[in-house]
Amino acid sequence: MPYRFSAKTGARQSFILLPDRTGPENWRELAAGNDPAFLERLKRFASPADIAKSYRELETKVSSGQLKAPPVPLPANATAEQVTAWRAEQGLPADPQAFVQGLALPQGVVPGEADQPLLASFAEQATKAGWTQDRFNEAVGWYYGLQDQLVGERQQADADYHLESTVELQREWGHEFKGNINQITAFFDAHFPKDLTPVLLNARMPDGSLVGNNPAINRAILEIAKTVNPVGAVLPNVPGATLANADQRIGEIETKYMRATPGSDEWKTYWKGDALQAEYRDLLSARETMRDRGRPAP
Repeated sequence: MPYRFSAKTGARQSFILLPDRTGPENWRELAAGNDPAFLERLKRFASPADIAKSYRELETKVSSGQLKAPPVPLPANATAEQVTAWRAEQGLPADPQAFVQGLALPQGVVPGEADQPLLASFAEQATKAGWTQDRFNEAVGWYYGLQDQLVGERQQADADYHLESTVELQREWGHEFKGNINQITAFFDAHFPKDLTPVLLNARMPDGSLVGNNPAINRAILEIAKTVNPVGAVLPNVPGATLANADQRIGEIETKYMRATPGSDEWKTYWKGDALQAEYRDLLSARETMRDRGRPAP
């Protein structure tokens, strides 16, 4: 064994000479002995000095708390007290309720009351999986972010489809478009509870589009409305037109236009034009249909 002498006492002292770059070429084999796996790890180092440097870095991490020993797993039959103590040692929320109470979302988002059952169920799974609070927060934040994205995409799709359907019906119905829409609205007002109409119209088709935006649905409702209330079809701009409205309009046409002074503008409007005569005939027909419905069967 090599020796050196103390400068103070003159006594001989022994020391170990570690191999370095100038030491034996087989220093790794000597250090590993009969452990092949350890030898493979030693091959990662260029010299014994590198091993010493790596050990010093590891020692620093351990002493500073950066490196912790792996958690001791809970026994299969752990008591509630043991579980609570173990979770506290690992820095984990104590229970599902603690996960929800410690939830912090981006931009100060606060979940509503309706979301509490979902969060509670999710927290149960996070507790079983051994998640940290940060991981739980990230997962819930991702979920809400995805929901906001989907809502935005659906709203845009609804707006696009509404515009597309409106253009299609405007081209088909022409100047009758507004009156037909009024008649459809009047039909719902007359025959459906106010709180049920939006539920029906805001329901979604198999492709996800709104029922109320569907052109075929609007056409079908319009035909039903005309059958149920033919007066409304002739007087589409009169909300909820009834038989009384038909009588009133017929009387107005007969008095103001048909019996007007011959040659006057009112007289010409009826006797020289087709539109008012067509309206008058349709009103008479609609009135007769409504009256027939009110008569008792023979």
